[in-house]
Amino acid sequence: MLDKGFLSGRVLSVFDHAVNLETSVGLVSLITADRALYPDSIRLSIRGPFSACGLLPGIQVEFADNHCFFPQISLIIDLQDVPTKDLSIFHVPGLIVPDGLDKRLAYIIEATAQRGTAEGLAPLLFSVGRRPDQDRFPSNCYTSFLWPRFETLFTAVRSGDLDEAAAAAARTAGCGPGLTPSSDDFLTGFIAALLTRAAADNRIQPVLTLTRRMADAARPKTNAISGGFLAQSAQGFFSEDVLAVMTALFSESDPQALLNAACEVACFGETSGTDILTGIYFGTKI
Repeated sequence: MLDKGFLSGRVLSVFDHAVNLETSVGLVSLITADRALYPDSIRLSIRGPFSACGLLPGIQVEFADNHCFFPQISLIIDLQDVPTKDLSIFHVPGLIVPDGLDKRLAYIIEATAQRGTAEGLAPLLFSVGRRPDQDRFPSNCYTSFLWPRFETLFTAVRSGDLDEAAAAAARTAGCGPGLTPSSDDFLTGFIAALLTRAAADNRIQPVLTLTRRMADAARPKTNAISGGFLAQSAQGFFSEDVLAVMTALFSESDPQALLNAACEVACFGETSGTDILTGIYFGTKI
């Protein structure tokens, strides 16, 4: 979670179920008990809302002695018994590239069709090859703008051109609705697929070099929160829910488990979940 010792920062943003903190070691998030863990998050026993605690953007925060202290509002949060979990895709056992991987991707599309909307980048899943539900998910301004840039990214990744892949990632970053823009969520899913397949094929290092270059180029083009998530993704760290999707996808487990996990991700935010699933789909197809 966090290194022992003193650490300070400030509140970046406050939501009912999450508080994002800007610190010298990067983005740290406090989340409520009902939220899945994600990299550099601290899940508390409370259920929120955090706004009721008097937290506001700009307030100072200090971490020390297993406590989180907000001196301006005299709020102390005990971190002694918060849960910890390894969220690295590289430590998930038993990853394989299963026979019929393309067929398993159909469950990613099904989850998006069940839970998704026409906003964000989900329409890309249905526009390729005129898939079912295309009429429900027509192209929008974001898909029209980003698709040529994604095609350039795909070509660069397939050819192993690190410079062009980084440049292409930068050209897509920061675009779309949401606290984490749709294109950044897509990149998170795309990177998750690349790194999971790399782990299954035992070729982690060259793909890590690629994803780090992509994230380093994309981060300056988006906001601090989204950039922090991209940095963690590029290192192979993902939320519990995304890890569940990748574990089920790159296995021979019951397809229903994959569909259930994908439906959980599809419920993230307004479009974040389906944007992540869209990135996973295209990253797996590389």
